[in-house]
Amino acid sequence: MGALMSDQDQIPGADEAPENAFFNETRQEHVPSLDAVPELDEDTVLRLTRRVRLRQMRLDLETHGGEMPKDPEERKIFMQNLKELEGSAAKIKMIGAKEKSNATERLAVEAVLRIASQMGTQNPYAKPVVEGSATRIAPTIEDAQDLPALQLVPDETTVGVADTTYEQLFGENE
Repeated sequence: MGALMSDQDQIPGADEAPENAFFNETRQEHVPSLDAVPELDEDTVLRLTRRVRLRQMRLDLETHGGEMPKDPEERKIFMQNLKELEGSAAKIKMIGAKEKSNATERLAVEAVLRIASQMGTQNPYAKPVVEGSATRIAPTIEDAQDLPALQLVPDETTVGVADTTYEQLFGENE
């Protein structure tokens, strides 16, 4: 594990033998329990898994003389590893682009707020008050007496189904 990680990436307590650790016979070392392993942040995990994949690919290429493995199963694993490396690289680039976009948006919002404060308002979408402009006053009940009297057309206000035939309807509208 030491070859894969730099000194800053080392997991504290990995070389010690805590109470609930177990002994790995193959590697001849104590393996810490999950309680002894601290939580790693996302950046450290991405960095670590990328380095592990790159190391494994390098070992595979060195083992096969700089070429892809001939065995179909090894080739499948190699290609999956390559695909995951590409995916993680794309994710890292996307995160960087989003961070850059967010920084640009923050600058734009700050500029709009600065301009709005110079204009004397905190709301850039508020409709400006123009001095000397006339405002329309909504009609009130007192205005109703000035309206002409209603002249109703016969049957215009009746509600219900009309007894009109097709011929009567289209005979009137021709």
